Amino acid sequence: MARPKQAPQRRSTPTVRSTARNVSKVRRLRTVVQFHQEHDEFSQSALRWLIFRAQDNGLQQAGAVVRVGRRVYLDPERFFAWIELQQPVDTRSGGGESGAPATA
Repeated sequence: MARPKQAPQRRSTPTVRSTARNVSKVRRLRTVVQFHQEHDEFSQSALRWLIFRAQDNGLQQAGAVVRVGRRVYLDPERFFAWIELQQPVDTRSGGGESGAPATA
């Protein structure tokens, strides 16, 4: 006797509640080309060099470079935070590291 065909059962996918806590963790990753298109002050070759040297220059430790298989992505938020960390601290202004203006 032949069994009647049953419709394939759908597996339920877990739902993620859309809360501010979950949304804030979403990272907007960009490929080198996408990042360059949005921020053309960085050439593609300069970005690729920074990625190539990411272990040495701290970009990897900052979490700005994300590797998925052979694909490489940049996290713009963490990239620009890393850029800010590369700036020397101006001690001549008397403001120290806080960046507060010197009082006379």
